[in-house]
Amino acid sequence: MPLISDTNRLLETIAKQESLVRFQKFDNDIALELGLFIVDYAKKLGKGPSIAITVNEWQVFKVAMSGIARPDNEGWLRRKHNTVTRFRASSLATAASMKAKGATLAARALDPDDYIFAGGGFPLYVENAGIIGSICASGLKDFEDHQLVVDACAAWLGLQEVPSVVE
Repeated sequence: MPLISDTNRLLETIAKQESLVRFQKFDNDIALELGLFIVDYAKKLGKGPSIAITVNEWQVFKVAMSGIARPDNEGWLRRKHNTVTRFRASSLATAASMKAKGATLAARALDPDDYIFAGGGFPLYVENAGIIGSICASGLKDFEDHQLVVDACAAWLGLQEVPSVVE
């Protein structure tokens, strides 16, 4: 299953996801519950990425699941989070937008040790507070990391009609 190939349609889909996958409230207890839910969700799909939830620059949940998770996924999680924080959007939306513009990290004066134009980082949006952090996955194809986070969060929130970036 490939990523949506049309950039405009992809960005519209991600914008719709970001407008729907929002939390009424969020704290460390919710982070733990959600993080464990994402782990179980990934296991049911036969996936084993690394997952991190960061709130106000404090990583409150992180796990490297058995399977495909590797030590370098920790760096990917950090760079995806930094990208979400810097651009205030999912790292996949940023990656698609920058690719369409022909932009690079260097052209944006961003250190590749700290940022990445790749999917898997999703903004943690709380009603009446805005973006307070990120939910990131690493270890799958970048758009699969992204969609895993979206699908798991949508299921946890009980959302039915969240579109997919996968065609």
